[in-house]
Amino acid sequence: MVSKCNFVLWLPLLLAFVLAVAADNEEVLKRRKREWIIVPKKLKENFDYTHLEYIAKIRSDREYNSTVTYSLLGKGADQHPVGRFTVNPANGLVKVRSILDREEFANYSLLGVAKYHDGRRAEKDIALGIFVLDENDCPPVFQINQIGSVNESSAAGTFVMSMVATDADDAGPHSQIYYSLEGSSSSMFTINSITGDVMVRQNSLDRETKDTYTLTIKGADMNGQMGGNVGKVEAVVHILDINDNVPTLEKESYEGHVTENTVNVEVLRVKAVDLDVMYTNNWLAVFAFESGNEAGYFTITTDSKTNEGVIMIRKVCTASPHVSRFRLSLSFKAGFSFWLFCVSCEAVCNAVLHNIQKTLYKCSFD
Repeated sequence: MVSKCNFVLWLPLLLAFVLAVAADNEEVLKRRKREWIIVPKKLKENFDYTHLEYIAKIRSDREYNSTVTYSLLGKGADQHPVGRFTVNPANGLVKVRSILDREEFANYSLLGVAKYHDGRRAEKDIALGIFVLDENDCPPVFQINQIGSVNESSAAGTFVMSMVATDADDAGPHSQIYYSLEGSSSSMFTINSITGDVMVRQNSLDRETKDTYTLTIKGADMNGQMGGNVGKVEAVVHILDINDNVPTLEKESYEGHVTENTVNVEVLRVKAVDLDVMYTNNWLAVFAFESGNEAGYFTITTDSKTNEGVIMIRKVCTASPHVSRFRLSLSFKAGFSFWLFCVSCEAVCNAVLHNIQKTLYKCSFD
């Protein structure tokens, strides 16, 4: 009777002991399961890890009961770049066989495989991720042969072009670029240090003085801090013409001759001189009779190749000698600016056009 009572008293303690042992065994199994992979630390690019015995480890607790062979699958193992990472088939130690370059591959997603000798999987494949830490080893790179343009006399702050560089390093300080201009061109242009936008610094650009600028743009990573990498490029800025030059006549006086009783012949040419870009509307003059040709004896057209006003006799004069005085006006084909030349002329139908004197008047129109 006493022995039965003792058994009943000891039964709960026995059950508690059995549960504790089972829990310990389960914890041991869990710990062994965790040994299936030892995750590597993040690896630095440009650092030589090839001398290390291993950088990671895969292990299956199945090897306690049977022989297990280890292998790796994925990019960097059995896929390009093949053989960058290898594993010891007997003990699961993972080695790196070359120096890593983050700009080539920023990470590797490998699979650890454990097999029995008959080819069966001993475990479910396990993911082995290897991450490559960035080093500031790439300079900013600009696109070459960039060309921009801006009108002469543009206001300060006028956008010219965008000069954006790229940096292959990881996003962050290593690829944060600070832009600046070098050389004498910085007196005429400025650049936004963050965006790389090039703008006019002052409104004194004059195409007739200088029509092309070569800018040297510098991009420095680490936001321009000391020790960063620097990239440079040259860009060309063309200064575009606007109609900002007053035309003049080539000579102070002109004289032409025509035989009487003739028509449709050239009497003389009046040449306009303009410093704007040749053969553009800013350069091409438009001539017209302001007065003195009411009878319609003469016509005037513009020779677009020479910028001359060509005066022709249109019809035969009815009286001899016949003298006509007329005024010529000169304007731009572009139309947004207008200058008037008053030219006093004597047009003699049967002999001579002479004594052409010019006076310049600036006229404004609504």
